[in-house]
Amino acid sequence: MDFVPWANSQLSGDLPSLARGGENEIVEFKRELPKQVRDLAKEIAAFASTRGGRLILGVDDSGAIVGIPNAHDPTVRDDLGQRIVGICQTISPPVRPDISWALASGVGVLVITVEKGAEPLYYVDSRAYIRHDTVSRPATPAEVHAATVAYVTEVAKTGTMSHHKTPAASVRTIHTFESTSILALRPWVQVEVGLAGPLVISATEVRVQLGFTLKNVGKSPALNTAIDAMLVGTFGKSADDHSINRAKKLREEIKSRPLHEGSVLGQNIFPDQTYELVINVGVSVNELYAEILESGKTMFCLDLFGFVSYRTIFNDGIHLTPFGGTIGKPRDQYSNIYVAVRFDDKILQPGQYGIWENPMTGGLPAD
Repeated sequence: MDFVPWANSQLSGDLPSLARGGENEIVEFKRELPKQVRDLAKEIAAFASTRGGRLILGVDDSGAIVGIPNAHDPTVRDDLGQRIVGICQTISPPVRPDISWALASGVGVLVITVEKGAEPLYYVDSRAYIRHDTVSRPATPAEVHAATVAYVTEVAKTGTMSHHKTPAASVRTIHTFESTSILALRPWVQVEVGLAGPLVISATEVRVQLGFTLKNVGKSPALNTAIDAMLVGTFGKSADDHSINRAKKLREEIKSRPLHEGSVLGQNIFPDQTYELVINVGVSVNELYAEILESGKTMFCLDLFGFVSYRTIFNDGIHLTPFGGTIGKPRDQYSNIYVAVRFDDKILQPGQYGIWENPMTGGLPAD
């Protein structure tokens, strides 16, 4: 058999038997590069999540070696290789397969060899994919849980964890190490909050429209994610204590309820997935008047605070990401931030007011 410099001689010799053997859990044929590149990403992610395998472009489902058109042209080969590398970067975490060419029956075939990944699962468009027989498919929630728990168990047995550095002081017992491993593999939901509409002041309520951006920067899904936000009127030196007490009360309410009843969202957010939404948050004038009478003040401003809450596949309770800030006029008008206690129809557009003091991002959860 004649070989060319750009073709792997070992693969070229093995290709006819690979084609005759047909597709299985570790071999997938593609006649050509799929028009939807996400389809190829899902195949590669599934191999990385399961046992690894080979994705062969230029062989049809029957095992016939049809080849990649113009594979002898180095420009064609380079372009296709770069496209494969780009596709692999859309997988989370990214996969780095071996990309090689083989030559059989005078035609070129591209062979993508994927090793079993070091992470428990690999995601495309925020969904984990696995290989089952000859099918690459999304993992079910039960399979995601099983794969993650199996990974944690293996880490606990061997005392090693790929891509995660655990402090030596934490690795004293298997129990401690399992806890550390779960912590490294759990979801972490970041939250950013901004103004999405006007501040509306009427005779019955004060209302503001907020835009939330949630991102799971962790390793496993954030389940039943919810947002609870609250506006509170604050007065003078007692403002901080007042808001802190209300925040503590809200936190306990969230932690004690079995489901996220009455809160916004109830969404599952997968690793690297970002979820955006706009919600209205308000406080009644009656409630503000009650607080005004209690404080004895005639000036007030509005504190905004709340929590993003979610569960994990480890069934370890509800986790919270806090956020908070003060709503009022821009910082350069600090002296005018407090407004007289007078409720009438008034609309302040974004730019006429803002969120200041505490950064409006929750970062990583407090618990």
